[in-house]
Formats: sequence, C-alpha cells, structure tokens
Amino acid sequence: IRTALAEGRPRDAERMLGHWHRIEGEVVHGAKRGRELGYPTANMAVDGLHLPKLGVYAVLVDVMTGPHRGSYRGVASLGVRPMFGENTPNLETHLFDFEGDLYGQQLSVALVDYLRPEATFDGLDALIAQMQADEAAALALDAARAGEADALAAAEDELVLLTPEGDVVERVQPRDQERERPLLGRVHSEFGPIQVFYRSG
Repeated sequence: IRTALAEGRPRDAERMLGHWHRIEGEVVHGAKRGRELGYPTANMAVDGLHLPKLGVYAVLVDVMTGPHRGSYRGVASLGVRPMFGENTPNLETHLFDFEGDLYGQQLSVALVDYLRPEATFDGLDALIAQMQADEAAALALDAARAGEADALAAAEDELVLLTPEGDVVERVQPRDQERERPLLGRVHSEFGPIQVFYRSG
C-alpha cells in the first residue's frame, strides 16, 4: 500500500485498503495566495504523516464540522510549493462550486487520482493556466467515473458479489439487486463499493 501511494497510484492503494487513502485535519490559515489567484484553498498541515507522492490530486472532500458540513469534489496540491520557495509540506485543497469559510473546521480529503508532480512556472499567468488545466482534468476524471458507474448499473450482465475474502456469495441480475438481503459486507471495485449479501433461502 505504501509503495502504491509513494508512486502516485491512489487507486491501487484503494483496492488494497478497501477505501480511499485520506488525509484529515483542521483547516489553518495560509498565505491566501490561492484566493488572490481565483482558486481559494483550504490549507492543512501534514506534519508527522507518512506522505504519499507529492503533487496534485483529484480529491473527494468531506467537511466534517461547521455550517458547510458535506461532501465535495476538488483538486489538491500536496507538497512544498516550489513556485514560492517554501520547503514545509502541506495540503492545499480547492473545493469545486464552494463558497464559504472553513477556517478551524475538520476536513477529510480522499486522494483519488494523481494528476501531476509539483512544478515551478515562469509566472503567475502560467501558474493560473496550469491550475485551470488541473481543474479540467479532475472534472473529466470525475465524469468518466460517473459514466463507468452508470454503465455498470445499466449492464445486462450478471453481477458477481464477493465476500472480502474473494468467495462468491451470489450472482445477481441488475434488476434483482434491490431485493432486501442480510448484509454481509462490502467490497470495492474501480466503480466504487459493492454491497455483499448472503443468499436467502
């Protein structure tokens, strides 16, 4: 798992963990450069953590406390901000379609897709252009995941439900998946979590 994270493969780590790798903590005050550039970020310290590969990620964000509690999509930069000559790693997360103050609130940031390594730029215009490209890439990946999930739900092929140990529990046609069964557990696929049930009768 650590190797997958160190190599920028969060999806492989998710398959092994059974859930997304998350960084959690309190939103602290930063230099507010993102806000000045049109990309406000929620800054979190990462001191003492075993860090995955530094760079920019597409993320899923859970705001755990405060009036803006909820789930959001976004893009996050994990690193030392070489553009500004700093050397202390932190996590700066930009939430899509969000307006509000998150200072002092608790966030849980799931690393979903690795977009690119850290970089320096010739100037602020180049940096802003790259931030726009990062946002577009994250949104495209999110749309692709949604499309895969829709395709899975609409598939006519049977769905094989497995235990966490890999044993076949039941083969279910999509139209039968809503029947109530005793819940056994969950497994994860590239499309997200799948609930696993005992065969009734």
